[in-house]
Formats: sequence, C-alpha cells, structure tokens
Amino acid sequence: MNEGSDARICWIAPYDSGSPITSYRIYFKTASNSYEEELTDCNGTDAQVISDLCCTVPLATFKEAPFNLFAGDHIYAKASAINDYGESITSQVGDGASLVLVPDSPVNLENNPAVTDSTKIGFSWAPGSSNGGAAIEDYQLWFAEETGTFEVLATGVTQTSYTTT
Repeated sequence: MNEGSDARICWIAPYDSGSPITSYRIYFKTASNSYEEELTDCNGTDAQVISDLCCTVPLATFKEAPFNLFAGDHIYAKASAINDYGESITSQVGDGASLVLVPDSPVNLENNPAVTDSTKIGFSWAPGSSNGGAAIEDYQLWFAEETGTFEVLATGVTQTSYTTT
C-alpha cells in the first residue's frame, strides 16, 4: 500500500434470526486500546456498506488520532449486526490488515569497482531508512538514455548490488 491507499474492511454476514440485517456497527482499535465506533468512511448504516459487507477507509485516517498507527502496525476491527430483534454481540477482532507504506528510496547508489570492467558495470546501494512497514521484496533498476528518458535495466533484484553486461 502506498500513502494514497485505502484499507478495505470486510466481514461475513451473521445469521439474521429471520429478520434482515438493517445496519452494522464497525469498531476500530485506537492507540489507547479502546475501540472507536463508526468512522465516517465505514458507516454501517449505509446501504452500500450493508450490501457489500465491506467499507473502505483511507490509510491516512489510521495515521491520525485517535489511532496513531505507524508503518507496520496492525489495523484491528470488529463488528456487530443490527436487525429488528436488536444488536448482536460483537465479532471476534480481526487483524487481517497492517499499515504498510511505500519504502524510502535506496541511498548511496554507486559504481562497484570490484566488478566493473570493460564489459560489465556493477552497482551497489543501501536500503532507505524506512522499509514502509514490510520487508523489501525487490528492487527495480533504471537507466537514462541519451534522450533523457528512463528505461528499465532490471526488475526483481533481491539484493543491494547488481552487475550487468
């Protein structure tokens, strides 16, 4: 997920005891370990939310008070259902999502003279200061043509060095 991403929260409809579900209450765990009810972006009375059994919340919401989550933190949620008979007990807490952001750019990109010669070029670099909350899976290397446009040199590089011929 990047800075502009959303968290999609979904649940399974419970048994309705013969009376259709009219709304849900969705609770999210806050920084103080309490649960905050009904975010504007996850309104359990909205017909679309009731129909989809899902809501979408901008990640920015979880980075602010009362949640104050950081990269790598889990998003915890639970829900209850409401019908003509009343409100159900809340579901078990789900934590299928974590706040993951785009990692910082690699730093110290340089020629690796130990492997560079007339037929190949070696590169090495260091990871950026933040991995965004998840392990770096791979790197993409780009190079600039004489025209100034960038082209992909390599994808799926899993270490902090690369040699090309």
